[in-house]
Amino acid sequence: MSARQVETTFNQALGAAMREIRPRWHDSVHVIKVEMTNVLVENRAHRPDILVCDLERQPVAIETSFDERDADLDARRRLGATTTDKGLRILTSISVFVDPKFREMASLQEITGSLTQGASVSYALHQLKSEGDMGSLSRWPNAGFITGSVQDLADLITAEALPKESVEKIAQEVALKMRQAASRVEGRLSKENFDELTTMVHQQTHLNALHTTMVLWLNATLVHLRLPPKKVKEYGGFDLLDSMHPLPTKILGAWQRILAENWRSVFEPAVNVLTEFVGRDRKATSEALALLIEAAELIVTSRVGAHLNVGAELFPELADDRKESAAFYTQPATAEFLAHLTIRDGDLSAKEWKRSDLFGDHQIADLACGTGTLLRAAYRRVMSLHEHHGATHQSLTSLHRGAMERGLVGADISPIAAHLTASSLAIMNLEQTYTETQIGWLEVGGGSGMTGSLEYLKSNQVRDLFENLGGMSSGTFEASNGSTVVVSDRNIDWILMNPPYSRTRGGQSAFDVAGLSEESRKNCQRRWQTLVRNMPVDRRAGMAASFLALAEKKIRPGGRVGFVLPLTAAFASTWRATRAMILREFHDVLVVAVQGGKALGKHALSADTGMEEMLLLATKNEDIQGNANVENTSFRIQCVTLHKPLTRDGESGEIARSVLEASRKMMGTGKWYPVTVGDEEIGSVSCMPLAHLEAQWSWVGVRHPGLAMASEDLLRGKLTWNNESMSIGLPMSEVDALFDVGPTHDLIGHLVGNDPRGAFEFHEIAGLDDALGTDCSLWNADSQKQRQLVVQPTHKGVDVPFKDRSQLQETIRQSESKLFYARNMRWTSQALVSTTTRLPILGGRAWASLQTPSLGIARAFVLWANSIFGLVTHWTQGQRTQVGRSTTQIEAIKSIPCPDLSQLDSLSLERAEREYSALCDDSLLPACQAHCDPTRANIDNAVAGILDMPKSASEIARAWRW
Repeated sequence: MSARQVETTFNQALGAAMREIRPRWHDSVHVIKVEMTNVLVENRAHRPDILVCDLERQPVAIETSFDERDADLDARRRLGATTTDKGLRILTSISVFVDPKFREMASLQEITGSLTQGASVSYALHQLKSEGDMGSLSRWPNAGFITGSVQDLADLITAEALPKESVEKIAQEVALKMRQAASRVEGRLSKENFDELTTMVHQQTHLNALHTTMVLWLNATLVHLRLPPKKVKEYGGFDLLDSMHPLPTKILGAWQRILAENWRSVFEPAVNVLTEFVGRDRKATSEALALLIEAAELIVTSRVGAHLNVGAELFPELADDRKESAAFYTQPATAEFLAHLTIRDGDLSAKEWKRSDLFGDHQIADLACGTGTLLRAAYRRVMSLHEHHGATHQSLTSLHRGAMERGLVGADISPIAAHLTASSLAIMNLEQTYTETQIGWLEVGGGSGMTGSLEYLKSNQVRDLFENLGGMSSGTFEASNGSTVVVSDRNIDWILMNPPYSRTRGGQSAFDVAGLSEESRKNCQRRWQTLVRNMPVDRRAGMAASFLALAEKKIRPGGRVGFVLPLTAAFASTWRATRAMILREFHDVLVVAVQGGKALGKHALSADTGMEEMLLLATKNEDIQGNANVENTSFRIQCVTLHKPLTRDGESGEIARSVLEASRKMMGTGKWYPVTVGDEEIGSVSCMPLAHLEAQWSWVGVRHPGLAMASEDLLRGKLTWNNESMSIGLPMSEVDALFDVGPTHDLIGHLVGNDPRGAFEFHEIAGLDDALGTDCSLWNADSQKQRQLVVQPTHKGVDVPFKDRSQLQETIRQSESKLFYARNMRWTSQALVSTTTRLPILGGRAWASLQTPSLGIARAFVLWANSIFGLVTHWTQGQRTQVGRSTTQIEAIKSIPCPDLSQLDSLSLERAEREYSALCDDSLLPACQAHCDPTRANIDNAVAGILDMPKSASEIARAWRW
């Protein structure tokens, strides 16, 4: 055959394989169109290699070639073209580089069989990010091709048919229409009406109650529009698009008739609220419903498919207490990534994945489900694996009923969020009814201080309050009174969660939920303390640590947890017990972070956190008794650092595959391995050894695995780089063994005007004269003035005017020192990890005092701490929870490794004093500029001399500075 004939045969085979693996594409030349003319308006003679015209999504063109350049060129040419059947623009295309191995196959059947059996293909994603701008073309990956199966290719097409930019534009337009709809009725309601509405929809403010009402109506309208016309007629409904001025009574009647037959979980709350509005102002209600019908029609006609969900995209913007309660919503791309990492093909056999009743034996849970973003992503992942192993249309329908009735377990303290979870899951298959779900609204507060899902720490079932909000069944099935959501111990296969981060500290309060009285909040906190007693949980870490303990209790042996957590979980001392529990009870521990500062703002893993986060994956030990599985873990975790944030759903799935593949290959090398998509390196995975179970996970988020490995050796007293290794000259010890550390600033005092605490009230020092006398303090960090090894005090303490603190003051004065350690290092602006003063003074909020009777040890330490060796050591111990910042609490400072300087002989100590005197007045650049700072280099050389390191240590120091 000619090259063209071979390519045509491959196209037919690829089209046949795609129909085979995706049930809704089965036996339909109208969905998968291979080498057909009259399909594009611009040139009817053109024959796209393959055109995917899924009824739920935008069309996607696929162009194949044995020449990768031709494939890319043809794929780009298809962007912007219009289909003849529906007049839809092609915004996404796929280039497929055909492997030469397919040339050797004898027939169409052989190639088709190879593809359906999982043979790999190479492909790249092309998109037109702005419809009117052909200059907005993008290709992913930037270089090379993704390698995956036809199933992987189909998943990418499904997720990326409509570019993210188009989805966001539609979401903005829908949100605008919702706000306009709300404004139509807002002025027509009295305060009494608003009070009733607020109670009915379980919100705390009138505005949020009104917005929630719009979400409920839009959700019902969207389902109404998506129901097949035949079904609508069966339910006695009508076409919502019949009238530009819909009559509220007519819509209410239609929804009531649909509700009587089916979709109770979607329509009952909407009907309850609409019934109230119809009696208030029909004209305003009609105008509002008309706008919501326009919004729902926009969603349907734009073919966003699973991209845009009302609950996931819009409701989180309405929640009035999510920031106070630190209940942040997971970004869709994060959810897809986490679902692919948590639920893996190898978790079940091919026979098990193929079962239409697999949810009879397997469950997925999210016990802080919010609007269900993670549950929907997990369910999509299971459906994809079910398809991959031979699903049919009928099996997917059966799978859905099992998922709704038993397989998907969710709970939340927000009734509307939990309602939207259940209804959005139901919409994923409108052909199947179901009885009661395992999606629950759980109580928080009350006289006994109920704690929502944390009640599962002591029980396998918790009361479901949904009987007060229309129930969670699909049709006329009545929920039993006092129904519960059952979550049995050691029974869940996959737990995916983004738990609340709230904690009682710094003006925040755990259970800071809108509507709770202070008394109820305290009752919740007391019950929380009781629930986690004798468990590996430090409540100072916040509620997220308790949810991890809950997951450990509920996951079955061999099951897997996938969590979104604050990055502080890897470093903070308050998370020590949790880290130890993870390594004791789990194996195959994988932690994913995005390199410093890249995943913030709109690119964060969770919306609105304002902090850096990480993903934790771990598989429960098979040992049911929960004994430490030390042999299997060897106190190691795999750390993945991504160079860029996760932003697109389809890309997230491919990146997850790449991460798992790199992880597998890394285990063969034992060191580190790059994560690549195509020819583009997008991150790395490394295996971090841990000295003990509670150790910090200092490699999390590290961009340079080589430096991370070198830092690990440094903590053991060795300098290593490339193939060179040497001793630092002294055994390693800890700060606490050499110095008396602290006290904390809360005992030392407070700044004037702040909440009174501690021994002194501190006022900022204006001039040098104020820096003299007693009770001066190095309270603040000042990146402009504190650039030398010797600094001036920043504040002066005076007696607290309203209470005698003389006894505490005398105690605090005993901590005066000339040596200090940074508690809040900012790498981008601050120069010093440790510093000294001319006279003994107190520490403060930014600096902790270090006391020693040996002047030589103090001098040697301040040089060590500010050398590249000290910077790297500090970096491994500090909490890297904010960009360019390393926070270190008093207890953490005590355990920071450093050379045992007490073993220096008298000559070395004298040399330390001389080197200090020569360098103490020289200015340093910020730590992030160590590579071009001559003073830092001089300090490095001084430390090497004091410790009698080999001459080559200077070269290692230079490499580390870079």
